Amino acid sequence: MEGLKLFLSYVEDDEGERITDQLHNALSELHIGSVMAKHNINPGADWVETIRKHLCDSIALVCVATSGYSKSVWAQQEIGYALGRKLPVLWIRYAKDEVPLGFLAHQQALEPKDVAKPAGIADAVLQWLASNGQTSDFIADMLIFALEQSESYDDARALVKTLATLKGLTGSQWKRVEAAASFNRQVGNAVIWTNRHSVNPEDQPSAVEWLKTELSASLSEDSSDIFLKSKSVLSAT
Repeated sequence: MEGLKLFLSYVEDDEGERITDQLHNALSELHIGSVMAKHNINPGADWVETIRKHLCDSIALVCVATSGYSKSVWAQQEIGYALGRKLPVLWIRYAKDEVPLGFLAHQQALEPKDVAKPAGIADAVLQWLASNGQTSDFIADMLIFALEQSESYDDARALVKTLATLKGLTGSQWKRVEAAASFNRQVGNAVIWTNRHSVNPEDQPSAVEWLKTELSASLSEDSSDIFLKSKSVLSAT
């Protein structure tokens, strides 16, 4: 699960690297691994083959469309490779003159409200991944894996709140969440501060109880599996 990542396609100039680096770090805060050539190609490595391998290992591609992106030959080849593998592709329009083109021309781009706030853009990318049928399970599994490894209450709380934004969890995924609460004290003892009239942790719901409340249970088409659907509606805007 740790090997599954999001491929960030960008222009290798000062602006492209700076903005992509910010997005890369913001995604990491959400426990979403992403590939950026600057960080993932070792000195002396065959960089063409390395990029190809990262594209093969990725679950989706994000176009960091800063100025000049659509004119980058390498960026267009990365997009073509991803489309050839039928990977989901998201175009983030950082520059006004950078619009989806070619086979992506019909696709609605993500237009950041504030490019200076990478955390908000990362949240929108997460929502896009969570709402896409090809990547939703991968994202849920990534977040649950991170929850299982939580080393602090704050980390567990943050992950539970992120899981609550997903469309849903399968029965097997929910069992992993409950198991994490059993074997990891950071998860099991974490609480969500919903009762503002009390500073006593015992008056607050546990993180897992809160998550279960946020998700409503219903049977999936496979009667042996329970699907927990989120009450919230996702939007990548």
